[in-house]
Amino acid sequence: MSENFSLQNLFDSNKSMTREQFIAKYGEISQSTNKPDSSIFKAGMAESIGQVFDTLNTDGNETLDEKEITALKNLSKDDDDTIVSENDLKIMYQNISEKIQQSYRSTDPKSMYDSAMSKVGNPNESTYVQNLDTQIQMLNELISTRQTNSDNIIKDLESQIDNIIKTTLDETNKENKKLKDYNSAKKKELDDLRRTSEENSIALKNAEQTKQKKTCDIAAIQRDIQFLDSKKDSEKIKQLQSELSNAQKELDYANQDITRYKLTEKNISSDIADISAELVSAQNSAKAKITQIDANKAAKIEALQNKIAIEKNDAQKDIKKSKEQIRVLQSAQQYALERIKTQTTGNAEADYSNNGANLPCLNGVNYSSEKGQKLAEYMRKHVVGFTGYCSRHVSNGIAGAGLGNERAGSACQMDSLLRKNQNFKEIKISSAEELKSLPAGCIIVYEAGAARYNAKHGHIEVSLGNGTAASDGITRNMRFTENMSVFVPVA
Repeated sequence: MSENFSLQNLFDSNKSMTREQFIAKYGEISQSTNKPDSSIFKAGMAESIGQVFDTLNTDGNETLDEKEITALKNLSKDDDDTIVSENDLKIMYQNISEKIQQSYRSTDPKSMYDSAMSKVGNPNESTYVQNLDTQIQMLNELISTRQTNSDNIIKDLESQIDNIIKTTLDETNKENKKLKDYNSAKKKELDDLRRTSEENSIALKNAEQTKQKKTCDIAAIQRDIQFLDSKKDSEKIKQLQSELSNAQKELDYANQDITRYKLTEKNISSDIADISAELVSAQNSAKAKITQIDANKAAKIEALQNKIAIEKNDAQKDIKKSKEQIRVLQSAQQYALERIKTQTTGNAEADYSNNGANLPCLNGVNYSSEKGQKLAEYMRKHVVGFTGYCSRHVSNGIAGAGLGNERAGSACQMDSLLRKNQNFKEIKISSAEELKSLPAGCIIVYEAGAARYNAKHGHIEVSLGNGTAASDGITRNMRFTENMSVFVPVA
């Protein structure tokens, strides 16, 4: 995969882009370019590119404006500003997190509220709460993305360690095989030399025995000649002298053989010593190479393990920081919600409009205002600010309103349970207007990743009948998507 993806033609800074246009434009360019997708867009193109859109969309509007698009093009001055790299993405997340933190000079809920309400314009508590909601969701997305990126980085580093271990093992095996083959060849030479040495020793022994015999023969012939009369035994002396000459020649040959065999033995011994020294040298050389290979492996692995430790520590710090920011924003949101409740006039039922009970999508459904109001009232009274446990809060609301005991590990799994609940009937809506017009007590279940909600768990909330919805927190801007299920309380 390419490490970067060209942004040269991705955006038109003269117009704004919706989330769908943002994703579609990326898809169009990625199909027309020879470059593969960037490594920052690994998992699920639409989802990950959409997440980039959500991260850039700092004002929470439906589109990216020129300023936000320019921000993506100019993330880092350290590299080519026509590409977005892993480092650019990390900087983006850090900048967004810092921006949220710097939006409030105080972490005290009252001071934050007073500061927001004192801004020039037309301060509105609901808008303030909605902004806090958006920032909390963004921080939760940053935490998820930071953890995912960290997991990918660590996985890549661990893969590098595995490759180093495998490569080192291959190199070690190669050195051991090379040494084994060398030793085998040299040992064959030694065996041949030792066989030659044995044969040479036998020949030397035979030559020495011949020398000894011929020496004795010469001495005996010389004694025999000494006791013969030169006149009477001339013929005998002549014969003995011939034998003496032959014996002397054979003695000379034996001496020559002895000299040659001794020299050969010396040379063989020298060759054996040299080969033995070569074997020791090869053994030491292979051992030194393997030791160096192991040392290099240990150094590389230690460096990668240090990177893993640093990445884990950095990720923990970043996530801890974002979670601390979320707690501050949740406290501010709860304070603002309490202020809104205190300032609300009339009875609680006034918060819940059931005008939507006459929606065409509810025809023949037999919507139960009593059950809807009861569920919506429970949800409104128990909001705590967005904590990431929307499914738990809605399950508590269903149980608290006496409408069932459905519970699931993920919000997106609640739809299959609600379909079996006789207190609810699933309907199909076709627009954002219908979604916001739903009467109180309708349960909306978003699939995983739908409407920019959690990519793994999705989201669940209960309509309050006034264009908002509640789970653990209050959603002021309900999100319509095709990938959602709506369940209406029925009589």
